Amino acid sequence: MYKKGKAISIKAPRPSVTSGNEYVTKLWTLLHNAIQAIYLNNASDLSYEELYRSAYNMVLNRHGETLYDNVQECMTARVDKVTKFISSNEDPTLLLRIITKEWEQYKTATSMISDILMYLDKSTVANNKYFIMHSLTVKVQTSIPKRNRFIQTVSYRKVTTRRSNNK
Repeated sequence: MYKKGKAISIKAPRPSVTSGNEYVTKLWTLLHNAIQAIYLNNASDLSYEELYRSAYNMVLNRHGETLYDNVQECMTARVDKVTKFISSNEDPTLLLRIITKEWEQYKTATSMISDILMYLDKSTVANNKYFIMHSLTVKVQTSIPKRNRFIQTVSYRKVTTRRSNNK
C-alpha cells in the first residue's frame, strides 16, 4: 500500500521499435510464413492473436498497402502452384474432382487468412477501394482457367460433349 511521506515514482514506458523497414520486414516475414503454413494445412501451431497484431501493426504504421500487395502476391503464387499441379494431371476425368478439392482447401485457407487480416479490410481496403480479402481470394482463384490452356481445353471439351449428348 501507499505510505505517507514517500514519493511515488512513475517510470516512462520503454521505447519499442514499431516503425522502420526492419520492423515491417519482420512483421511481413511472420505473416508470410503463417500464410504458407495455412496453405499447407499446418495452422494448428499458429497464434491467431500474434498474427492479427502483426497485421494490425503494419496497417497502423501506414504499411497497409504493402501488406495488401504482398498478400495478393502470396495468393497468386499459391494459385500458380495449384494450377501447375492441376496441369500435371494427365487424366481429364479427374480434373473436376481435383479442382473441387483444391477449391475447398483454398476457401478454408483464405477464410483463415481473412480473419487474420480483418483490420486491413476495415481500414486500408475500405479507404482505398481495394477488394476485400474474400473478394480478392475469389478473383485470384477464378483466374485459374484463364492462366492454363490445359484446363481451358478440357473444360471446353466437357461442355461441348455435354451439349451434344443433350440433343
